[in-house]
Amino acid sequence: RSVLLGIEQQKNRFMRHIAHELKTPLSAVLESTDLLLERVAGALNPTQRELADILRRNALELQRLVEDLLQLGEAQFRRLHLENEALDLPQIVQQVAADHELAARTKGVSLSYQLDADAARFVADREKVRVILDNLISNAIKHSPNGGTIEVRARRDAGDILLGVHDEGPGIAREDRDNIFDPFYQGRTTGSGMLKNSGVGLSIVREYAAAHGGDVQVADDDRGGA
Repeated sequence: RSVLLGIEQQKNRFMRHIAHELKTPLSAVLESTDLLLERVAGALNPTQRELADILRRNALELQRLVEDLLQLGEAQFRRLHLENEALDLPQIVQQVAADHELAARTKGVSLSYQLDADAARFVADREKVRVILDNLISNAIKHSPNGGTIEVRARRDAGDILLGVHDEGPGIAREDRDNIFDPFYQGRTTGSGMLKNSGVGLSIVREYAAAHGGDVQVADDDRGGA
């Protein structure tokens, strides 16, 4: 077992090293693309602007994958440290929704939320709750049909906060549900974007939920999604 653990640690160090190395050139690509879109190098014709938008969207997606890899390494091989504080859930949802505004608008997806008053405020790690919502909403947008709707819901059940992201996508096949939260697992349903999911985001959601003493699962939605 000690040999296997050593191999896993080496693999994790390698993964984190590569992820860190990718951050610098990705930042340069994003900054250059933003300068193009801001017309610093002159006005763009419609075709050039469309290409710059595609470049920026995919660079942002790659940046998200890099961050996912770094967070997964932290969650799996370090004891997660929670910086708990009183949270304003509507504020966090609005922040995450704003981060995904471009991706949602591209697909014509609308995002709303239904947060019960007694679940809108609770104590947890702000950044980790934000990452949980960020990954779930990102996943929902990828798998939502054009013109679909996504709803964030929260309610209190006894002493627990039940937080869910509901969409109108095709759902997760029942044969995938036991594995969907495993690192790098790719289910049978893939997003419609130019880049496939990393298979890491849902693993991070599970790790961060567990760090708070919680759990995450796929639930059949009354609107037909899951």
